[in-house]
Amino acid sequence: MQIFGSLAREKFRKFIFIFFALSSLLPILIMIFIGINYVLPNLTPDQIDKLRPVLSYGLLIMFLFSSLSFFLLSQWMGSLENLTEEIKSKSVGILEGVKDSEEEINEITTIRNIVEGLHAELQEKMNQLNGYSKKLITSNIKLSELSVTDDLTGLYNRRHFDLRLDEEIGRSERYGHDLALIMIDIDGFKQYNDILGHQAGDVLLTKISQLFRDNIRKTDIPFRYGGDEFAVILPECTIKGAESVANTLSEVVSGYAFDGMEKLPSDKVTISCGVTSYSKGMEDFAREADRLLYAAKNAGRGLVRSSPKIN
Repeated sequence: MQIFGSLAREKFRKFIFIFFALSSLLPILIMIFIGINYVLPNLTPDQIDKLRPVLSYGLLIMFLFSSLSFFLLSQWMGSLENLTEEIKSKSVGILEGVKDSEEEINEITTIRNIVEGLHAELQEKMNQLNGYSKKLITSNIKLSELSVTDDLTGLYNRRHFDLRLDEEIGRSERYGHDLALIMIDIDGFKQYNDILGHQAGDVLLTKISQLFRDNIRKTDIPFRYGGDEFAVILPECTIKGAESVANTLSEVVSGYAFDGMEKLPSDKVTISCGVTSYSKGMEDFAREADRLLYAAKNAGRGLVRSSPKIN
């Protein structure tokens, strides 16, 4: 243990080199001695001529391997000495309080102390990195949400509507599920803006968006399609179920007391709805719902128009 406790000692290095040289060269010398004294005398000249290349190359290869191993050991010992010196130089500050009278410092303890210090520092850096990663993930999530949501209402925007509608159509065709769509428009929104101002109009859009969220199924997906027009995608919903949702939304909006209603010609805010369902291979699904919406608006205020599902 005393030897391994101080790897930098000169005596220990010499002992290693001598031991390795003897352990490498001694078998070669023994083989040469046996061959010359016991093998060659018993062979004919022809046999000796045949065996000479084999023995020569064999001894050469053994010598080369021994030399290579000796060279690698020298390099390893040199690296070990450099590591030891570096550890000693770095441990001076750590072991400053140790008494000068101590003859020897346990190098394993020194290495452990340095490694523990490096580990603590690495752990601190990892904690900082994890913190940065969490902030980056949160920022990316927020940016992703902003790219698909409407700033004013918080609903999904038109861009996300197009992507999500394609996804739901693909799912409907793949699994044979029902799929319905409601297109919604606020009746007389321009008049509301002209009388009460655009800020009041923004408040109205925000409140109606909240009413939509509160009165649809959790699986339904509301969107601000543009301006005062909205859309709701209803996965796994029949045309009758979508009509029921549209009528509920119409009743909720018309029954809500919005600010400034007393200044309007009418005593309530209403919405018009166009409802349709998807059938496999159907083209212009959204356009059909939009057509029904304008049919509802042309027929009056607060109406729902729908078309049966085509099988």
